[in-house]
Amino acid sequence: GRPLPPSGGSGRRSISISTPSEPLDRFINTFAPHQILAGRLWGRCAFYQCSGAYGFRDQLQDAGAYQLLDPEIAREQIARCCAVQFPEGDVLHWWHALPSETRGVRTRFSDDLLWLPYTVCGYVEATGDRELLDLEIAFCEGEPLAEGEQERYQAVRQSEEKATVFEHCVRAIEKASNFGDKGIPKIGCGDWNDGFSGVGAGGQGQSVWLGMFLAVVCGRFAPLCAERGDSFRAELMKGTTALLRQNLDKSCWDGNWYLRAFYDDGTPLGSHKSEECRIDLLSQSFAVFAGMPDASRVQTALDSALDRLVDHEGRIVKLFTPPFDRSDHNPGYIKAYPTGIRENGGQYTHAAIWLALALLEA
Repeated sequence: GRPLPPSGGSGRRSISISTPSEPLDRFINTFAPHQILAGRLWGRCAFYQCSGAYGFRDQLQDAGAYQLLDPEIAREQIARCCAVQFPEGDVLHWWHALPSETRGVRTRFSDDLLWLPYTVCGYVEATGDRELLDLEIAFCEGEPLAEGEQERYQAVRQSEEKATVFEHCVRAIEKASNFGDKGIPKIGCGDWNDGFSGVGAGGQGQSVWLGMFLAVVCGRFAPLCAERGDSFRAELMKGTTALLRQNLDKSCWDGNWYLRAFYDDGTPLGSHKSEECRIDLLSQSFAVFAGMPDASRVQTALDSALDRLVDHEGRIVKLFTPPFDRSDHNPGYIKAYPTGIRENGGQYTHAAIWLALALLEA
């Protein structure tokens, strides 16, 4: 990425906790900070991190987690990600910053771009640094995806067009606000769960989780708009948040928990009627974060997650259950994983921590 002007922050800090759990203390005080910085941000050596590539959502999440220790890391990653956003608002899913050029994967993933405004909001809230919002960064340019094309690895070039970080965030939110007939966002070739690559391959599938995440992002971004005197956009963001909550409650409640998505043909995913992936962890956790208005539904959803997804004997929190195996619908490449492994009904620790956070907030 290109050099970023310093924010004048105080530099790297340390963190120390003391709890009744010595292993937790060691993890937070020593292992986690080193692993985030050295393994995830510098080494980029996570599973499926192709040849040390940057991941758009991955390293934004990592930088956000490291913010308590060094907010400059988040600031730098925000600028780096703005530089791989196309003027249309979409972004490279992952990319190699080679000496001679930048090459990466342009996709129809529906959530990547939203992690930019999400991380920007977190950074501003934590640091008070609003100068970043006015930093101008060029977009990247490249051939658009053809109709029906889900992804392409390609070289991109720096655009002559620049925009402030604030405007980069606005374009991401506008691009992600691509609603289907349920009034929630379309899932594209996958959302946070990349393995759901077949749910919306036809262009009509919708993501319940993404609707909740978009409500979170719009709700947090609205105050930044208001601060900048953009009252129209602030009210638009608030209105989008309210509308999403309304549509999610209207079409995505399954009786005891929230659905996870809808296939192209409208069939629900994550329903009590589903033979596989009957209940998914993400929607139940994000019902809390999104401020879903029916408190009794939110509590019931969390209770259902605890009852059906927490495996006390195996000491894991399942991402969903039952795993995909022989369902008539093809959710995507997630079905190729062995049952109970990784995203296919095993523990995905990122999502398990979201449940813990939701329980703390509820």
